[in-house]
Amino acid sequence: MLGYLGAGIPVLQLGSALFHSMCAIRLAAEFRCVKTLALEMVYPQVRPVADFLRCFPCLEKLYVTSHMVVPQSMNILKYDNADDPIECLNHHLKTVVLKGYEGRKHELQLAKFLVRNARLLQVMKFLCENDCSLTWLTSQKRRLHLDNRASSGAQFVFKRVASCYGLCIL
Repeated sequence: MLGYLGAGIPVLQLGSALFHSMCAIRLAAEFRCVKTLALEMVYPQVRPVADFLRCFPCLEKLYVTSHMVVPQSMNILKYDNADDPIECLNHHLKTVVLKGYEGRKHELQLAKFLVRNARLLQVMKFLCENDCSLTWLTSQKRRLHLDNRASSGAQFVFKRVASCYGLCIL
């Protein structure tokens, strides 16, 4: 069993794969038996998440927690492997939960990447700390380009986590 992978782990070696501060230094290992992965990241971005997805080709559920405010000036890591398919996105990933989602640029890019590439996605949940107002939800739907999703049957659920109300389904 592999535990929760979080920002508090400075160096992580999984077989021959090596991660430093949640970014891949060397990718080589594949752990086909892992079905659920939870990542805690200061600023979840496409490249490090995609690198983890490559290590777990049979992943069915992905949980990403963003837990800190990120400066607007933070550099967004470019994802350069668009032509290199990620097996779990094409064949296995069905559930994604983004906890602490506020629609910041890096979170939006990660969500758009998953929306565009997860072919079997059934549900993507956005657990938000804001009020999930109708204006904000409309903006998020537009910014996520949900019409261009890889899985036509996917549901996108926005829920305010600070209270028991605010469940919004787009």
